[in-house]
Amino acid sequence: MPQTIPQIDSAQIWKGFHWAFIVQIQGLIICLQRFESSLVSGNLAAAQTELETATDLMVASGAAMELAGSFSPQTYTEQIRPSMMPPQVQSDNFSGLMSWEHAALMQLWKRLSPAFRALPVELHPQHQRFVSAYLR
Repeated sequence: MPQTIPQIDSAQIWKGFHWAFIVQIQGLIICLQRFESSLVSGNLAAAQTELETATDLMVASGAAMELAGSFSPQTYTEQIRPSMMPPQVQSDNFSGLMSWEHAALMQLWKRLSPAFRALPVELHPQHQRFVSAYLR
């Protein structure tokens, strides 16, 4: 007897991949904090590892967001977007940009900006991969 594969609705896809995205962003925050600490202590090997891991998390978070939207624009407009509007939420312009993770990441990114500009040459290849992952 053939097995039937349960259907996952668009709201489950949207929520599930957003949860994955949030976890990856939290990991990115931790990696960048550890990267900063490694730079300050002069441990370039650890800084390299943290920057490489941050790059992998950046790529994964992008993939999670792509998958979160893996349904038609019509489905988004009719099913997903209404769930992010009053009365379901208390904000007229609800956005993931309002999350504490986004705020923490932006503060950290700003704090690291001078360090990224003055990286030791040994970290330039990893930094280039990190920037490429961000732009992707």
